[in-house]
Amino acid sequence: MTDELFDEIKDLIEEKVSDYFNSHCTRDDFDGEYDRHEYLEGLSDGTGDIDQVQEVILDQVLAELDPEILDFLYKEDIDYINEEISNAIINEADYYLM
Repeated sequence: MTDELFDEIKDLIEEKVSDYFNSHCTRDDFDGEYDRHEYLEGLSDGTGDIDQVQEVILDQVLAELDPEILDFLYKEDIDYINEEISNAIINEADYYLM
């Protein structure tokens, strides 16, 4: 994966994670602050629904990439993208917990 593609994917990950949190992690999305806090805390420590969120974000990121780029991605590249998504989710959850 080239540095340029890496930067493009990393920016896309940040955008999609931010969009996800803005759409699914506001106070209006939960029955109460306790439920919201528990959800965010689970994401922040890498447990809870992180696998489900990661899957949603990965699908969104891959859908936005040029199909020709997808042909050149290796399993290691997808693993790396998943790791970046996981890190971005944890960082965003930490931010929301502040």
